[in-house]
Parts: sequence; structure tokens; C-alpha cells
Amino acid sequence: GVPGTFIGAQWDGFDPSGTRDSHPDHFTADDIASAALLSTPLQGRAVVELLSDGGGRFSAQLKQIDQGRAFIDLVDRPEEMDLLLGIYEELKTVSGVGRTRA
Repeated sequence: GVPGTFIGAQWDGFDPSGTRDSHPDHFTADDIASAALLSTPLQGRAVVELLSDGGGRFSAQLKQIDQGRAFIDLVDRPEEMDLLLGIYEELKTVSGVGRTRA
């Protein structure tokens, strides 16, 4: 971060623990902190559910996503876009998450 710049610009690559690449199929504390960079911090219940993986339901879905593909490239891959939309819908069921945070 450069002082005076929009802090939210860092959300996508925010990885102060250096564990992002080793945990692509799980939500991490860095992911939770990234939401706060966008002025959309999560409430405690949501944090606990996401970090405990909601019984494995999120990691199972995240494993199906190609980590090397840019979001914009999914326009031509409807099956992968459907996977992302499924995760989005599942995230919205977490108490306090809602559509913006999801």
C-alpha cells in the first residue's frame, strides 16, 4: 500500500500471512481481512463459520474452481461460471454475509 491510495485496491492480493497459495480451497483469515479492506467487514458468526469451513461445504466447492483462471475468462466457460455462482449462493446462506459480502 501506498499512502493516500484507495486501500480497497489491495483486497484481491492481500496476503500478509503468506499462505494464500497454499490454501486455495479454504477461506483464511487473510480472506476475512480482505473483506474489511472493502469496508464490508464480517460479523463474528460469519467469520467462525467461514474459517471452520461450514462443515466442509465451501472447500468442496472451491476445489472445483481452476485457481489459475481469471474471472473474466469464465464468460466463455459457463460450467465454471455455474460453479462460482453456486459458491456465491452458498455464501449468502451464512448469517450476516448477504449478497454484497458474498
